[in-house]
Order: sequence, then structure tokens, then C-alpha cells
Amino acid sequence: MPCGVKIVSTWFKYHSGSIFGVWATCAVAGNLLGLLIATMFTGSEGAEALVPTLVVPATLTIALAPLVVGVLALGEHNRSDEDRLSILEVLRIPKVATWTSAYVGANSVNVSLFFWIVLFFHESLSQSQTSSDLLAMLYDLGIIIGAMTAGYASDLAKTRSLVFTVFLMFSGILLCFIGWVTNVGAAAILILLIGIGIGGPSMLMTTAISTDISQLSGKPVTASVVGIIDGTGSFFAGFAQLIIGFCIGRVSWGVVFVFLAQFLFIASALTLHLYAGEEKGKGIPLPDEDSAGENGVDEKHVGDETARVEEGGKLDSEADATEPLLESSKRES
Repeated sequence: MPCGVKIVSTWFKYHSGSIFGVWATCAVAGNLLGLLIATMFTGSEGAEALVPTLVVPATLTIALAPLVVGVLALGEHNRSDEDRLSILEVLRIPKVATWTSAYVGANSVNVSLFFWIVLFFHESLSQSQTSSDLLAMLYDLGIIIGAMTAGYASDLAKTRSLVFTVFLMFSGILLCFIGWVTNVGAAAILILLIGIGIGGPSMLMTTAISTDISQLSGKPVTASVVGIIDGTGSFFAGFAQLIIGFCIGRVSWGVVFVFLAQFLFIASALTLHLYAGEEKGKGIPLPDEDSAGENGVDEKHVGDETARVEEGGKLDSEADATEPLLESSKRES
């Protein structure tokens, strides 16, 4: 994750929300494809199940490996040791700790739903294993839609924290109700909407936010910030699974989902706090509108460089013109 975000961020310095909203959904699309393959071959044994579930994905990975090598070969590798910062120095950069805390809440719910929503459909709504797997795919589909929507909306609004606050609050409210629903159709719609609400923040906090922090701070720390946010969120999400595993069978599903909703409300409070501290219209890196052209080229800088070149040309021509005079004066003397 850190290396991939760093590579993409070097190509797209602006509008990173829209770019990473598409890029980050690749992993979720892989989850969808893997779940679909596993569902199709549920009950199969031996080679009949081994080939489609393991060999096919492995073959695709090997086939795509040359593309990764080609991308890395095109990148620049000129970073010096002087640019490197320690983890403590990165944590002291403004907003890193707050965004990390917000991601802990969002990712804990995201991972919990990914692992437990199938069991919810199977036990609470009395669906078969295959039907539960297919219904759970709606959550992954919602994440894809939410990541793209939130990325575009945050670029358009020029702030990510406010957009994430709305998405997290929206999904938290819906999460409080899904555990008490007894209709399969209503539960399917709710899980799709919850996926949309969680997908945007959870996918973009480790990608677009890390790029924004690096550019706004003026320090090359994109990969380091990704590692801190993603690693911390994954670590605490593991503890959330232990809590849920202990609660399953002891309390109702409604209580479990209400408990998870509190993580989203805390995360939304943190993102709202970040928005309150932002300068209006400058929550994300933006090109200089006064000097940037349509293609994002700094026309003022280009103009200055052109003027320097022209001035240098004039000096060279004047030097060429005076050179014969100097030679003639030397001969006369």
C-alpha cells in the first residue's frame, strides 16, 4: 500500500481524491471477484475447487507482475537520505495523529462488516450460505461506489474532512438500524448504503489524505504517512474482531451493530474537528490559479524562464558584436 500510493502520487499531484477513489477500489474489486469465485464453487472438493480458487488468481498475479516492474522502471529514484524522517517526526506533522485516530474507527467497522456480515445474513435472516455470500457482495459494491463518489465530491468541495464527516455520520445512523431489520430486501439495501458511507473515508484516508499531508507540509512523507495510518488502523481493527467474536451469541445482532456505530460517530467527530481547523477552500492541495495555465503549467514561471533566455540571447549577441571591435583595437595598438 505505501509504495503504491507513493508511485501514484508522483503522477497525480492534484485532484488526488478522484484518482485514488478509483485506484483504491482495485483491492475491493479483487475481493468481489474472489468471493464470487468461492461462492460458485461452494461444496466442491479436491482439484475441482483448487484450480479456480487458487490457480486462477495466482496466474493473474504472475501475468500482471511485468506491468509492475515496468511502472517502477519509469519512476525516479533520486531521493537522498537527507529527506528521510523518523516515525516520531512524521507523527509530529499536523493532522497525522488525528487522521490516524479517525481511520482506526472507520477501518474497525469496515473490517468487522467484511468478516461478520455473511454470518449476520445466515443466522439472523435465515439465508443459505450461498445467498449470504451474494448478499455480502453488496457491501463491497457499496465501497466501490462510495470511494469514487467521496473522492470526486472532496475534490469538488475542496475539503475531504467535511465530506468524510457526512459519509461517516450517514453510515453510522444506518448501522444502528440494520441489526433490527427482519426483511432481507431492506437489509440488502441498508448494507449497500452502509458500504457507500464507509467506503469513501476508509479508502481515501490511507491514500488521498496521505498525499495531501505530504504536499501541504512540504515534506516527502507520503509513504510514511500511509504506513502509519494503515498500520495503526489494521492493528486496532484486530482487537475489534476479538470483541465482536466474544459478543456474538451473547447479545443480539442489533446490539453488535449499535456498538460498531459508535466507532463511526467518533471518527466523524474527529473529521469534523479537522474541518473546523481548516482554512476555507484550502483543505486540499490546489494548483496556483493565478499562475497556472489550463494544463497545470506555471505560466509565470515559464514566462520568467523565457525572459531569462531572451536576455541571455541579447547579451550573447552584444558580446558577438563587440568582439570584432576589440580585435581591431588590439591590432592598432
